[in-house]
Amino acid sequence: MKRRQHFSANGNGALFSVAMGFVSVYISNVESNLEIPEIREAASIPSLSLIVMTVADLLSVSEEEVLQTGSRGRGNRNPGRMAAIYIARKIAGYPLNEIALYFGF
Repeated sequence: MKRRQHFSANGNGALFSVAMGFVSVYISNVESNLEIPEIREAASIPSLSLIVMTVADLLSVSEEEVLQTGSRGRGNRNPGRMAAIYIARKIAGYPLNEIALYFGF
């Protein structure tokens, strides 16, 4: 029997907050520079490195910590990594194989 996951302040809710923070930071940066043609063209999809950099900044951790793989098993969570992967897949629309290569799966 699978347990249904709910957003909570200490679990997935934190991921959702980071994702929404990323979206607001990204949109404000893009909107302020849309008059530059190169930025307008690149504005559609943020790079994976930009996603990791922004998540690290929002969580006040290093980019290396966001990219760090943990050991397998329960309790070994890296919320920054999970948030960056979520943003890459659900918000930016990156394919899973590209995310897996970048994050070292």
